[in-house]
Amino acid sequence: MNHLAYAQLFTGIQDHTTNSPPSILHQQPTKPNLSLVKITSPHKGQYIQVDKDVAIYGTSGDNATTSDCEVSVIVNGIKPYQHTTPIGTHWKDDYSKWKFTLTPQYTNIKEGQNKITAKFSCANNPTLVAHNSLNVTGVSSVPTSVNANNYRSNSINNNNDVQSKSASGNLDNNINHNHPLPIIAIPRIRIPMIQIPIHLPFH
Repeated sequence: MNHLAYAQLFTGIQDHTTNSPPSILHQQPTKPNLSLVKITSPHKGQYIQVDKDVAIYGTSGDNATTSDCEVSVIVNGIKPYQHTTPIGTHWKDDYSKWKFTLTPQYTNIKEGQNKITAKFSCANNPTLVAHNSLNVTGVSSVPTSVNANNYRSNSINNNNDVQSKSASGNLDNNINHNHPLPIIAIPRIRIPMIQIPIHLPFH
């Protein structure tokens, strides 16, 4: 009996592992540089008296190589953005340091949370934009003897102390003024010494 073996050859097969096209790297878009603008005053969480003018200060990445760049400010989302005043001293319109005074002509700080946002932008480069925001708290009055940052916690603690001390204070007044405690003198007692003879047996 003859044993026959058949084989089939396949041609035209390419090695995809060696001939694959080079991968294409997708470059991620760069995020805007948030350090281009920063509010330096007031501070985050600071307590500010309502219905008062507020001076807002800050810095930016404006330098001698940039042109047509400025910083603007918006408070509580009330548009339009307000122009700030450049106070840098290195060149004309130096926004590396800037100032804005919040007045009633634009808006006021209200009681509770208020959001202040500074925006850095350049007219000749619309893609170069950066923002910086912080929240401040408007209050009816800020005691001068209390640190503004601790105003809320101190107020809460003071209210609790007043309630607890009001009752104890009345009790102390009644004891101290209406019913003073008598002073009791304790006499000194001398105890005489007693000698007791002890007889020990001797062997």
